[in-house]
Amino acid sequence: MKKFFKVNVLLIAVLIVGLMSITGLASAKDLMLESEITSISIQPDKNGNDYGRIFIQEDRELNGVGYKASVAVMCFGDTVEAAKTYSKGDSFKAVVSTNQYKGRLNYNVIQFIQ
Repeated sequence: MKKFFKVNVLLIAVLIVGLMSITGLASAKDLMLESEITSISIQPDKNGNDYGRIFIQEDRELNGVGYKASVAVMCFGDTVEAAKTYSKGDSFKAVVSTNQYKGRLNYNVIQFIQ
């Protein structure tokens, strides 16, 4: 009975780790991002807290074909105040975390670099 229990626990642990890696929870990474702002907006959320949405252009390649994609860079909490100092056309540098929202890559600002 103990051996059966240990095997089940091990199997469940392997399944959980596998699901985390499929959904991207285990593979999220931080990176340094430096880009020019194509669009920026600061708005209140449903709770009245401000959040920022900065759009940038990113060069990508698919099957050998290069193209530009518009990517959202989101700001929450303390990073919103720093985002308010930027406007369209400005360049910024920040440490960001990578995420996916509805299957699209986006970034969340961890800290702006001056």
